Amino acid sequence: MRRSNSFFLFNTMNSKILAAIKIFMVSMFASVFLFSLNTAHADQLSISFPDPLGDHTGHIDVVNMTLSFSNTTGAYEILLTADPANPFVGVFRININLFNPDTGTTAEDPSFFSDAVNDFNLGISTTSLKLTGTNQRLLSWESGDRVATSTGPFGNPDAVSLFRSSALSLPFEFLTNEDAIAFGEFAIVENSGDTDGDGISDGADGQFEGGAFTDESADFSSNFTNEHLGGTVSGSIIDRADLGIAITLPADPASGLNLTASGGAGTGTVGACGFQVNVTAGDAFLMACGSLSVEVLQGPIEIQLPGGIVVTAPTGATAKVTETAPGQFLVENLPESLAPITVKI
Repeated sequence: MRRSNSFFLFNTMNSKILAAIKIFMVSMFASVFLFSLNTAHADQLSISFPDPLGDHTGHIDVVNMTLSFSNTTGAYEILLTADPANPFVGVFRININLFNPDTGTTAEDPSFFSDAVNDFNLGISTTSLKLTGTNQRLLSWESGDRVATSTGPFGNPDAVSLFRSSALSLPFEFLTNEDAIAFGEFAIVENSGDTDGDGISDGADGQFEGGAFTDESADFSSNFTNEHLGGTVSGSIIDRADLGIAITLPADPASGLNLTASGGAGTGTVGACGFQVNVTAGDAFLMACGSLSVEVLQGPIEIQLPGGIVVTAPTGATAKVTETAPGQFLVENLPESLAPITVKI
């Protein structure tokens, strides 16, 4: 498998391409998704899986699932949210099965988490449902790990032939009387420490100015940075729309910041590294500054440039945008990218 490495040079004053597109064919030796580090540490972590509205075939329509856990004790809580028009009610079963391919092994222990065969008979409907427990396999799960709710994204762990997470209605039938949660998708394990509930992890919640960090983790705000941690990122959430936008620290906080968007149907806007990035539900990427570099785990995302130029980076793309001079921008699809980017002038 081979791919192209391209760069584009634009002058936004006249919206003309100033340099020819150079295309290089390079061999692919490694995946772009290299989030996890081998250094283990204790954290309160979470994973959020948005699920499309109206994709159910049973009587329950799950719209979001969040797993919160401690990788010190293995204690966990799963919060399921349903559409008010199709809530949790009557007789049903909840099966939660998750595969983490980034634990360093595909052995069931510790890569595969399961909290299954949870049977309910509710006379009063509810839009939220909670499962709790302890699972020692979670001690090996780290911030930045990728986790799938079904076989699709990464295949199966050892000794498991097929898996999915779902809310099943009676009679239990494969994919015809249920809501498969985030089927075919994956999400990123995130540090969930967020004292003020603004979606920005405490360690990144604030501003870095004049060589000093102003901590805003106790007051709802929109600013984020990792400059005080040796990184290069600074920015703010400009417009949340109706999305849950989360800014979290990866395992190596100096490497950048993770952004995920969930819920809602709107388009949010984040300012980072002097650029604006548009996001919608399901988007996830790692960003770094100097120039704006984005490693897109789930997309597409849009980077807005002056003059109406829009750079679109889909899932798997690794793109870099640099302002080389006032009003002049270099857009690169980096060698490690697994997908082409597009530039609309």
